Amino acid sequence: MHANPISFLIFLKKYDPNWLLFLLNITLVLLGYWAANINDSYFTSIRNFRAILLSASILYLLIQRRHLPLRNGYIIGVLALLHIPSIILGPEPFQKSLNVLSLTIFLYYVWLLQRHMSQRHSPLQNLYIVISIFRICYALPIALYYVQRPTLLETNIYGHTGLGLVSNNFGWAASFYLLLTIDRIRNFPQTLLSRYLDLTSLIPALYLVTISGSRSALLAILLALTLHMIRFTRRNLIMGLLVLSSGLILYKLLSIDATPALQRKGLPLERSYINNESRLHLWKNAYNTMRKYPKTIITGVGLNNSKKDLLKYETTIPSGHLHNTYLNYFWDGGILCFAWIAAFFLVVPTTNYLRSDVRYLIFPLHPFVVALFDQQLGPGQFMAFPLAYIAFHYSLKINNLRLDKFRKV
Repeated sequence: MHANPISFLIFLKKYDPNWLLFLLNITLVLLGYWAANINDSYFTSIRNFRAILLSASILYLLIQRRHLPLRNGYIIGVLALLHIPSIILGPEPFQKSLNVLSLTIFLYYVWLLQRHMSQRHSPLQNLYIVISIFRICYALPIALYYVQRPTLLETNIYGHTGLGLVSNNFGWAASFYLLLTIDRIRNFPQTLLSRYLDLTSLIPALYLVTISGSRSALLAILLALTLHMIRFTRRNLIMGLLVLSSGLILYKLLSIDATPALQRKGLPLERSYINNESRLHLWKNAYNTMRKYPKTIITGVGLNNSKKDLLKYETTIPSGHLHNTYLNYFWDGGILCFAWIAAFFLVVPTTNYLRSDVRYLIFPLHPFVVALFDQQLGPGQFMAFPLAYIAFHYSLKINNLRLDKFRKV
């Protein structure tokens, strides 16, 4: 890059506290995941403080802007309206209304922050700060793991309890950190020491992805690197397919014997639990329920469906969600919610990303891949902030990065 971005810490301290509030919001989400597995009272305190901080962050942005911006906010407004049928027709309408309000406030904050920053700072500065914030936040789960297990001799943590986070959380954080770090090294000038530290940090991150058994995390890395290479090598499709094939072969080899985590062998979980929680099992049950109760195709069963919802429709889905962000909104709010979410939080942003920035950035694809394997769009979800931020950026084309303006190819 031609421009040398301002120091991250100086930027936070001197130029815009909104970025600091953004960092704290993400950090509280990750700490909430940790607290939920450690102590319920800690989790409740963090959740309440998270709600207060999110509200304060929105208020601070509105004070700076001195008006209530609504332009291009139709994505959020329409999504809220599409949940009205499930609120009216399902049990516990008040609780469902609160769930929709909570989702709306979260999305509004991310959208408002992005609009505000695009008008105050250059695309290059915003990109540098966003990468830095995401790296810091998602380095926390990696650090948490190595504080508890300071060794590189572990081969499988899939399904283990007592680590504060589940294995998928470690895998998602480590894979996202890995892609962010590669983008930072490739696109921004660094001192020799900083570059060495970044390169060194890739080793424990990749190791944690491997032992976590998170196939979605590994798939996100392989897919992001493959699409980047196809585009970066100027239509070298053969090379891109070769990289993807090599990655899939490596994945298969690891999942046979060398890394039991990827094969899910030796699990400290009951087989019946694994079968009931498997994605295909959940999706099949949701399909059967919707066939039996056709009105759920239009209304869904309610956002963040409760036990009453599940009893009403006699579903056997144990967790109440489908481990897929987009199918989950079909299940929660019906086909119109699904179409809206799939359009603006998957199809449009990934298409615009592939058209503009895939040659220069690889991290934006990661949250969308993870979202295909778990519910990630909502306040308190592990990858919610990256998913919403990147989706809004590429859906609304807010100050498109177009890194070719800053970097000679």
